[in-house]
Amino acid sequence: MEIQNISILLCVYFDWGNFMALEGKITFDGISAVISHIEKGVEEVVSTLVRRAAEEILKEILTRDFPAGAVSEYYVRSGEMADTVKTRMTSTGRSVSFLVYIDTHELGMYPPLPHQWGHHVDVHGNDFRQGLPIVLDQGGHSSIYAQPARHFMEQGFGQMIPKLILVLAEGLRSRGFETVIE
Repeated sequence: MEIQNISILLCVYFDWGNFMALEGKITFDGISAVISHIEKGVEEVVSTLVRRAAEEILKEILTRDFPAGAVSEYYVRSGEMADTVKTRMTSTGRSVSFLVYIDTHELGMYPPLPHQWGHHVDVHGNDFRQGLPIVLDQGGHSSIYAQPARHFMEQGFGQMIPKLILVLAEGLRSRGFETVIE
């Protein structure tokens, strides 16, 4: 029972249809116990180390781009966005994937004050939490205010590609797998 070659398929999906795929295949010369050991090792590493690394990358970008307490003439940033980054794991058969997303329901809603914008609400005080990440990421323009595009999801995607490959390899190595990054 010797493992000839291991390559992993890892997919990270984002809210707006973007995804990252690290493609490969698993070839082996052995029995179902070997397969089970590989699947368990990959699932453990992806569900802990890789998932946390993906969350941290997006949290760091959001903390940098939308820091708490940053003040403009009409708004003081709450800094809550970074705290709402979540992942949802999916494991089916021989596939392990996760979704990186912003859980907008965890953002607080604070009504506008005199001469100040509200937090995560529109100018009338209506809930705008669902649309906020898209406007901040892609930009938005209205007759009242223009929000430049920050492209934080694209930045996160770009940072995740090299980082998650290394995290996956290191995690598998720590569980006794031999890994090679080419």
